[in-house]
Parts: sequence; C-alpha cells; structure tokens
Amino acid sequence: KLQGDIGRFGNVDLSDISGYAELPDGKVISGTETGTLLIWDGGLIRAVLVRPDGEGGAFKPCHKGMIEVVRFDNATKTISTTGADGHMRWWDYATVRDAEPEDDRIEVLIEPVKEAAIGDGAGGLCSVKSIITTEPDHWLVQDANGGIVRVAIGEGGELGESRQLTSFHGGCINGMDISAVSDHAVTAGSDGTVRLWAYAERREVYRSKFCAGATFVQMAPAYVDGSQRTVIAGFDDGVVRILLRCSDGFKIVDCFKPHNKRVTVAKFSPDGSVLATGSADGTVFFLAAKYPKSPPKAPKLPGVTLAPIGFAKAPGGVSALQWHENMKEHKLLVGCETGHAFEMKAPNWKPGQPDSVDSTITFEFEATATHYTFNRPRPTAMSIVESKYPPVGDERDAADAAEKAAIIEQKRVMALEAEQLQKELDEAERIAVYPVKHIGYVPFTGGNFELALGGEAAGKIWECQFGAKDPMRGTKTRQSALTITRASISGKLSVQAFEDGTVRVAPSRGKSYWVGVVHDGVYGSVTGAAVTRDDSFLLSTSSDGSFFVQKIGAGLLAERVPATDAEEVTSVAEDPTPAVEDITDPTKYSFEEEKIKLAEDIARAAAEEAKLGVRGYINKLRDDFQALLAENEARPPHERLPREAFEVDPGIREVVETETQGKMEMVKAEYAWLKERADLQLKRLKEFFLDPVESERVVLRSFGSGRRSFSVTSFRVAKFSDELRADIERCHTTELQRKTAGTGARAGLTPGKSFRKNAADEEEEEKVDPEAELMSHGKYAEKRAKRKAREAEWREFNATKPDPKYENPDDLAAIEEANRTRGDFKLKSEPDYVVPEEDQQFYDRKRRQMLLLEEAVHEIKMEFNRRFLALRAVRKSAVDDVHSSAKRIAEITVELDDADQPEGFEALSVLSEPFSATPLADEYPTEFRAAATDEELKAHDEEQKAAAAAASGGGDFGGFGGGGAKKEDKEDKE
Repeated sequence: KLQGDIGRFGNVDLSDISGYAELPDGKVISGTETGTLLIWDGGLIRAVLVRPDGEGGAFKPCHKGMIEVVRFDNATKTISTTGADGHMRWWDYATVRDAEPEDDRIEVLIEPVKEAAIGDGAGGLCSVKSIITTEPDHWLVQDANGGIVRVAIGEGGELGESRQLTSFHGGCINGMDISAVSDHAVTAGSDGTVRLWAYAERREVYRSKFCAGATFVQMAPAYVDGSQRTVIAGFDDGVVRILLRCSDGFKIVDCFKPHNKRVTVAKFSPDGSVLATGSADGTVFFLAAKYPKSPPKAPKLPGVTLAPIGFAKAPGGVSALQWHENMKEHKLLVGCETGHAFEMKAPNWKPGQPDSVDSTITFEFEATATHYTFNRPRPTAMSIVESKYPPVGDERDAADAAEKAAIIEQKRVMALEAEQLQKELDEAERIAVYPVKHIGYVPFTGGNFELALGGEAAGKIWECQFGAKDPMRGTKTRQSALTITRASISGKLSVQAFEDGTVRVAPSRGKSYWVGVVHDGVYGSVTGAAVTRDDSFLLSTSSDGSFFVQKIGAGLLAERVPATDAEEVTSVAEDPTPAVEDITDPTKYSFEEEKIKLAEDIARAAAEEAKLGVRGYINKLRDDFQALLAENEARPPHERLPREAFEVDPGIREVVETETQGKMEMVKAEYAWLKERADLQLKRLKEFFLDPVESERVVLRSFGSGRRSFSVTSFRVAKFSDELRADIERCHTTELQRKTAGTGARAGLTPGKSFRKNAADEEEEEKVDPEAELMSHGKYAEKRAKRKAREAEWREFNATKPDPKYENPDDLAAIEEANRTRGDFKLKSEPDYVVPEEDQQFYDRKRRQMLLLEEAVHEIKMEFNRRFLALRAVRKSAVDDVHSSAKRIAEITVELDDADQPEGFEALSVLSEPFSATPLADEYPTEFRAAATDEELKAHDEEQKAAAAAASGGGDFGGFGGGGAKKEDKEDKE
C-alpha cells in the first residue's frame, strides 16, 4: 500500500508541477508553471526560489513559463532546470540547501551558477518538454513546438550546436484527409501548420505555417478537382484558405474570412457549385465556386475561387454538415454542438433569382428550416425501481390477508418512488445536451438521416426522420462518442473513430472487423481516420498530437485496389494558377463585418478629413492674423494702429460673449439636472442597499506583514423589518402571558402555609389580653410573646394533620393510571403511536422558536460588533500614540544633531518603517464611502469615455450608420 504526504501550497499560488527532483537531504525541489522553484520539506513549502531583479529586493522567476525538467547531479553538486523559455540554468546545491526565507516573505533570491540556451535548429529557442541525456556526447530534446532536437555536448559539459532531427505538430492535430490519386495525406494542427505527408515513405514532405491555429482540413472531392490537389483548410480566427498542393509547397489560391470564430466543417455541394462552411459562431456560410476554364470533356483544372452568397444562423455552434445528393432540392443537414439538428434549404447562388440572397445591406438571410428534436430512448423509472426490489407477485395470489397487504404496500412504495424518480429523470433529460458528432442522409429512405451524438446518447448511430417523435432505430457502436464514420475511397472498407482513441475498420460486406485503442484514452479523441486509396494503410490522428499509420492485413480485405501512379505536379513558381495574398491581420473583418463596417469607416474617414480641412483653414487665418499683429508692432509708434482697429465688427464680441454666457447657463442647468438625477439615484441605492443594514462589515488588520499578517472581520447585520419586529414583540408578550398564567394556576390549586398562618393571626388579633397590655414592657413580656408564638405555630401545624383514613384523589388517579399503562412502552415506529403534547410541533410554536432564535443571533452579532469596534478604537489610539512618539523622537534627533551617530542612526532606522497605520476603505466603510481620490475620479472618467465610445460604435458589427462620427461632428460644431 502506497503511503505518503500530500503537498500543501499554503499562501503560495497553486500551480501544476511537471519537473521535480529529490535532494540528498530528503527535501524535494520542483518547478511551477510561473517559472519559480519550490523547496518542499515534509509536504510543506520551505522556500520559493527566485532570481534578483535590480535593487530594493525586487525579483523575477527563475524561468519564463513552465519548468519542465529539474535534475540533480550528485557528481557536480548542481541542480539543472529548463522549460518553456528554452534556457538551461544550473544552481549550486549548497546554496539551495541552505536557502532560508525571512520572517515577512517566503521568497529567497538566488543566482544561477551558469546558463545556456537550447536552440531548435532553426534559429529560435526550444520550448523544452523533456530531455534524454543517456549519451555522453549529445542530448535529445523534445520541442513542445513540434520536433526532436539533437544538442551536442562538449567535453566540459557545455552545450553545442542544435540540429532538428524530426518535425511534427506541436499540440493537437485537428483534422486529417487523404488523397484519392496519390500516396499523400494532409493534416492541420493547433500550432497553425498544415502539413503534407508521404505516408508510404513515412516522411513529411513540407508544411506551411499560418497566423492562427488550423481547426479543419479536407481534400476537395474529385468532382471539384480531379487532380486532388485542392485543399480546404479552416482556422481558429474564422479564415478559410484554399491551398493548392505543389511539388515544393502549398500555394494559396484563395483566402477569405466568412466567420468570427473557429471553422469546424466545410462541404462542397454534390455538383461542386457551392461551398458551405460551419463555425463555432453558430452560422452556416454559403459561397459560390468559380473554376478556371478547362477544355471540353477534360477534367477540371486545379484551383477554385469562391464568392460570398450569404449566411444563416444556427441555434448553436455548427459541428456537422451534409448535402442532399439531389441538388434540385438544394437541402443540407446541419448539426450543432448544442444538440440541435435541422434541415435547411440553401439559397440560390445565381443573383436575380426568386430565392437568391439580397446582400446589398447584409449577407444574412432567413433560411427555411425543419428542426428535429431528439428524444433519447431510455428506461422508465418504474423499470429502474423494480430492478432494486425483489419480484412482487399479484395480490390476488396471496395466501392470506397479511401477505396481500404487504404486496399492496410494496407496490404503493414502488409507485411513489418511481414517480419521484421519473420527475428527476425528466428534469435531467430536459437540461441534458447531446452534441452532434455526425449527421448524414440515409440513402434510398426518402429523407431519413443518421445521427451520432455525444454525452449520454453516445454508443449508437440513430436513424431518425423529421416529424417522428422517437428515433426509428439505433445501431450499436461503442460506449464512447463517435467522431468519424466514413467509407474508404474504394468503398470496400468502412472506418469509425471514437473519442476514447479507438478506431474500428470493417469490410462493407461481412461481419469481420478490426478494432484497436490506437490513441490516448483520455486526451486522444480521434480527429481524423481514413483508409488509403489502395486499402493498404489505416491513417489516424487525434487531439493528443499523435499520427499513426498502420498496415491493413489480408484478414480484413483479400483483394486490394491496385494503386496507379500519380501525375507529377509542378512547383509553386511554375504552377499557372494565380496566387492571392494571405490574411495575416487578426483584426481583419469578416464578410459580414466588412459589409456593415466598411460604409461606417468610410463615413468616419470623410468626417475626419472634413474636420482637418476646417481646422486647417482656421489655423491659416490665425497665422495670418498673428503675422499682421507682428507687422503692426514692428512699425514706428506713430504708424501703429490701435488694437481695436483690428476688430472687423466691434459688436460681434458682445454677441459672442452673450451667446457664450447663454451656453454656459444652459450647461449649468443641464449639469444641475444631471446632479439632481444622480442624487436621486444615490438615494435609491442607499435606501435599497444601506438602509436595511444595521451594522456593516468591517475589516481589522494586524500590525504584522507578510506571512505573519492576518485580519479579522465583523458581522454584517441586517435590520429587522417592521413586520419581523412586531412578530418578535408579540412572541415576547405571548410568552410572558403563558408564564404568568401558569404561576397563577399553581397558586390557586395548592393552598400554602402562609394562607393558614394569616387566618390564625387574625384570630389572635381578636383576643386581647389586658394583663398582656400591662406587662407589654420588659423582659417578661418578651418571653411571654415568644411562648405565645410557639403555641400558635403548633396549633397551626396540628390543624394541617390529615385524617388517618383520608386518601388524596389525585394520588388515587395517578396510581390507577400507572396500573393501567404499566409495561406499555410504545415505539415511535408503531402505527398507533401518539406524540405527547409537550413534544408535538405546531406552526405557532416553531415560528415562536425561530423568531426567538433570530433575535438571539442578532443580539450576539451586535454584541460582537460593539466589542469589535471598541478594539478598532483601541488600535487607532495605539497607532496615534506610536506616530506621535515617532515624530517626537525624530524631532529630538534633529535637535541633538546626532543623526550620523550610531544611536541617532539606529533611532531613525527604526522609525523609517513604522507599522502600517493607513486606514483602508474596508476598515472604515461608513467614513470612506463618500470619499474619492483623484486617481479614482480619473479612472471613472476614462471608463465613461470608453463606454460612450463603445455605445457610439453600435453592436457586434460596429454599429449601423456611424453614430460615433455624428457625435464628433456635433461637438466640433459646438
């Protein structure tokens, strides 16, 4: 059994850990994703190692990014680390071992012994993932950007030249397709590369790097490009590129941006006239295809250009598309990541037709769609409940009444449980999402389609029909979700791939098949799987970045399709197909954004030009006027004109000043209205948020800093509402009445000694002894009074003596009740059990208890807050005393003029960093609520300006009509 301690980060930020090493003293050193080194001792962090960065105790991490490799060399007593930044650094073991943090910080500054850069063989640095150091003369380094690099090692251990041995995708492979005319495959990866592979030769032919991650790739079908050289690639930024495979690289023959998010799928119509693309932004875009002219009866020349037609919105991100084989109907199926599936009619790509898209203002059109709601077949709640209980027979076959009652009761319990379970199942089904993984028409069924879903609906391919409530049938596959299903180019084999990394190959006819877990079962969802043109190889790619090529044995397919030699292709420079410029700007507008924003940008640019023109003219007049004034000042005094002579219209100044004063008054009125509105809004906010609060939350911090610091808070207590306060008062009144009534009843039912004593006293008061009056003074009188009192007490006590034959009726009733109920101990589970009255729970009683508990909690919190605020006052007083003392010490030091002496220097150094006493907003929330600093006002002003600029820019597509330009024109006129 494994035993050990779990590391706890404590105050250190949580981080993934990849590289670590155990040190000889038992401690462990590990890297982090932020580039710092952690020293672990017994499951706790002892220190955080960082590098110094300038003066004043500033620091920086040991590496930039994740530290992947940490190794300890016992021979040299050094620790080597490297990671995503491509730098190898060596640290002295003794310095690391003796690293001890200070009291107020856990970071320890440390300098590396030496460092070196690990190149990637192409002029850059490796993003190191792992290193193999088994050979003395070289290392093998795995580059996270995609590659294996050989690094030469000198005799002294210094790093030498780096040379790349292999190259591959750095990250996920999001798509793969094969050629039907040559032994080539094309892949697309998250690293932004599209690569061509010669799978039979097990080598990469070439690759092209783009500015965004590639999310989709497909070879154009033969009816689009008979040479199979055209490649459609989609990217993260919504760009679609049409690439032409040449002998030495890809040639971009078309590049456009129909979407704003990643492109997930693209399909040509059966006649090749339209390309439909789907995206995670929830749109399906249609583009008309234009091909270069080719001779009659000759295959289409490579290359295709596309023009936008329009787009339709989908309920969610599009994940699957499939065209109907009959192009006369112009239909296609659409599947979404949100589980929606629908059939829509494609627009007419010929302008001027009745069902064509009018793209004068926007490319969006309302599509005619038929939606399908998937109803997953699932077991009923009763069947699930019945599986938990033993079989229940028919009550009519019961042997006796007891068995019949037991059967009926069990059925009743099962029915109630099934009813509750059914509600839970229905609710879970209502909120469940089954993303569409595959959708396609079923041939020769009149419109039926097959659907493969994720989530709980995975494991089957469902055949569905529009208008039907439930799926018609389901073909079992695997428990994991299906990601790919396709036939081989020859049609003799079919391939299925799944999210758990499994690939299944089976003949189109026959029951034999091959299935294998090819990729990682957790991170290796298969993104591409296909059988080559001659049915010899199985190719598969996955999100874990792996690309497998496997040879298909004769057990699956005895007869293979002979492979024909592919035609040689020209180079990029020699190919006659014209190239287009690539899109490298990440802010490039999509088709729709360009349509909407272009007019707005033109209008804004024209307005800016007009403003510059007016301003330039005004500046010219101003310069001319200043030149005239200068010339006038240069003349002799008798030739100078007075300043008033330069005023063309003397009365215009008064008119302008009057207008300006009127505008100022209007602005003041507007600001007065705005202030009144702000005051009303503030009043409403206070009434809603602050008035119901009786005591606010206050934070009180300790004098310490760093690891020794801590803070405590008071309770935020709400005021009792008038209704709640009235209920509590009624509760107290009721409780008082109940106690008073109980006391009075007990006093009336049980006669006491005091009652009888008072009666005897009254009798004594009636009998007056004359001798007693005469002898009422003196010692004799005192003794006689005591004797009389004792006699009276005895007479009273004897009067209470009961008759020997008397029996108390209450005692007789209690004895009789005890005899009647002797041995009758009813359990709470008994059907005839009656809860005692004192234990019964009623609405009034529970509400009274809840109200009293609410009041008690309120009082406890308020008492704590009162003591808390008193502590805050004590803290403030202590701070004020220390500050005044520190100020006085500084004044004494100045008067003595011994600041340079050891005593004065020590005194001033102690005062240079007094404990923190600056009150914060959360320490005095009421006092600081209305206060605002200049920085806060400036930040608020910038936020208001940014909000106004965003509002003037319109909606998602930047606004309609250039509202921002109009506002600027208005301000300029004013």
